[in-house]
Amino acid sequence: MLNSNHKQRKEYQIKQSAYLIEPIKQSITEVEVGSSSDITKLLDVRMPTCADYMTQNGDTLYVDDEGLLHEDHDNHCFAMGGYDPIYGKGLIMGFDPETGDSTSKPKTPLADYENDLVFGWSATKPEPKFEVMGFDNNEDFFNALTNK
Repeated sequence: MLNSNHKQRKEYQIKQSAYLIEPIKQSITEVEVGSSSDITKLLDVRMPTCADYMTQNGDTLYVDDEGLLHEDHDNHCFAMGGYDPIYGKGLIMGFDPETGDSTSKPKTPLADYENDLVFGWSATKPEPKFEVMGFDNNEDFFNALTNK
């Protein structure tokens, strides 16, 4: 139960163009984002997150933070720019790295992304895992990192 002094976070209102990547349809289309909750709805996810590697071109990619956990995403993935595949949908939005704010549209044209997208992947989807390891010294740690 919330106490009366608790202020709920207001959903910000934005009006901007974005590009929705849908691996099942093997498509990328322009969509409109009207509020922060639209990101979650468009991606059909519980936990959206940003893939930071795109910020150098002034855009950001929102993806499913739990993408590898969904069994129905077997080969429903996409890759761009030579990076590892991303499982589930993606949403590209404009980004201003100086302010951290979204912009009215992505800086890179849709056609450039269409040419760079690869759908599906020949590799087997990696199994998510978590492992805790202890090391007696730096050499053991280094060997574990380099798989020696």
